[in-house]
Amino acid sequence: MKQFFLILTVLFISNFGGLGQLLAAPGVVGNRDNFWNAPQTFKKGINVKSRLSIKSTSNAEFIKVDYDTSSLHLNSMRPIQDSTGISVFTTAGTGIAKFDAENIRFGINTLSPSATLEVAGTGGTIASFDGTAAAGIAVTWQTTGANIGWVGNGSTSFVGLTTTDFGINSQSILHLGTGGTSRLQMDSSGNIFTNSLSNALSVGGFPVSFIHGGDTDAKSSMTIFRGSGNSSGPVLAFGKSRGAWGTYTTATNGDVLGNILFAASDGTDYNSYAAQIVAQVDGTSGPNDTPGRLIFSTTADGAAAPSERMRIQADGTISIGKTADTTPALDVNGHVHATQFVTTSDQDLKKEVADLSCDLSQFKAIKSKSWKWKDSEKDFSEDQKAKLLAVYGERKVKKTRTIEIDGEDVEEEYEEGTGEPDFEAVAKDKGGTKTGFLAQDFEGTAYQNCVVELDGGAKGLDYACISAYQWEIMQALLGRIEALEQK
Repeated sequence: MKQFFLILTVLFISNFGGLGQLLAAPGVVGNRDNFWNAPQTFKKGINVKSRLSIKSTSNAEFIKVDYDTSSLHLNSMRPIQDSTGISVFTTAGTGIAKFDAENIRFGINTLSPSATLEVAGTGGTIASFDGTAAAGIAVTWQTTGANIGWVGNGSTSFVGLTTTDFGINSQSILHLGTGGTSRLQMDSSGNIFTNSLSNALSVGGFPVSFIHGGDTDAKSSMTIFRGSGNSSGPVLAFGKSRGAWGTYTTATNGDVLGNILFAASDGTDYNSYAAQIVAQVDGTSGPNDTPGRLIFSTTADGAAAPSERMRIQADGTISIGKTADTTPALDVNGHVHATQFVTTSDQDLKKEVADLSCDLSQFKAIKSKSWKWKDSEKDFSEDQKAKLLAVYGERKVKKTRTIEIDGEDVEEEYEEGTGEPDFEAVAKDKGGTKTGFLAQDFEGTAYQNCVVELDGGAKGLDYACISAYQWEIMQALLGRIEALEQK
């Protein structure tokens, strides 16, 4: 006969009529009919042929030892203990949990856990953490008793988070990766790196909070792409306010709205940059009125910082080789070379067309000149300096100032105008003797319309206008030559 024994170390009290009785306060354990459904004679413990049940005061069975199936039931679950630990089955025989005492592992929905805690599932939600308190809940990771990271919601995870906000926190560097390799990192200061970069570089003298880079084209490149059935494209936006983040304090004239730097290692650091594109406010800003200019700069050989080479102003005019705003659509300080210059001259676009007449006597009075450009401050009177300032721009000097970035004071280099003409720009490429005309010689003559008023009261000449008069004069001279030849 099969026997199943449950041995309890309790105090033996008495024996009534061959029926043993044990008292285990606050309840009674024995073999009397009013205690057990199928009592058996007490032999060296408790001996049952069918099952042993333990019930609550409400007669609800919560522990059962089943002789027929050799199993122990806890609230309708069937755990079986062996040398490796305890396995838990449903009444239908489905394995739902395993405590692996040999390897110190616990599995849910698996009887062969491969990790300290393994939760298996075939779909849907396999684990849920429910916290309704204002502080939320968090799952923490520790090493030697100290928290190294956690995930959760509410203020338990981060200060200021609500129970509907979810956070991932690391006490050191937070890594996200694929294939066992870290692809994205965030350090304790909030700096973000890609491709296992490990430190916040200062590029062009500016500390940065996001760095993307690597040693291949793929790791050091970035694409912004949009695929849509309309004319819209991707956007890269820069913004500036004179107030705090999220405010709309008006930016003022000269404020930098965006800065693109092209830096190179000089063997020491990345603080020297070879080129720069800057967007600035160009005038007075107001609601829905934000005039701007673009400034393009490059660094000369032997220099550590770039100098302005070209600017596009708010009205669309372009200046090259000067730092002053300009009136002509294109204003160039320096030589211009082209294989062809074309001027629109279509008759259908003109009216009041008439033949030119020329005064030979006035033409004879205008002499071609040779000269050298003035190239030092002592060569100019104060009135002449005003013209020079308008044409060539003001001299700028490099200065440093302290700005606050992420709560830290950072030294920033910037350029500041002096209000004085840029004599270095005047002297550049101005050496040697030049030939041409003086604009003042054309004033008060029949050729006055060839004089052009420039910024700051400076004067220029329209050489296409002069060429037209020269052509007419040549026609007049050819007529005289032909008349003389006929005599």
